Amino acid sequence: LIRDREKIERSREYVFTIFPRLRERLKQVAGTLSGGEQQMLAIGRALMSQPRLLMLDEPTRGIDVAAKFEILEKVAELRRAGTAVLLASSETAELARVCDKVTILRDHQSRVTLDEPTEEAIIHELSGGHE
Repeated sequence: LIRDREKIERSREYVFTIFPRLRERLKQVAGTLSGGEQQMLAIGRALMSQPRLLMLDEPTRGIDVAAKFEILEKVAELRRAGTAVLLASSETAELARVCDKVTILRDHQSRVTLDEPTEEAIIHELSGGHE
């Protein structure tokens, strides 16, 4: 039991090093956090289990620009530290910051229309190259 508590505390401290703002909001009810802080909290909760793969679906949708930048930077740091990240996003620009490879699904049947390294995918998108 004590070891479990110690492990939880280490995991929590790890999350606080990634998202220091969460430490500042430790006593605040989750539902009263800003949208960006709620996303940080959701990612932090996922990180508590020390995953090898972090799956994020639209992690920056509906949040302010500063929080969006912070979250994307932290995701990039996690990747550099060895955590694999699968990120779903409708914003091509944010993918360029954090991804090695981009797969684009265009239609309602989710058919792959592009599957390239990030740089080529961004160029393809910017040139309007839709299939």
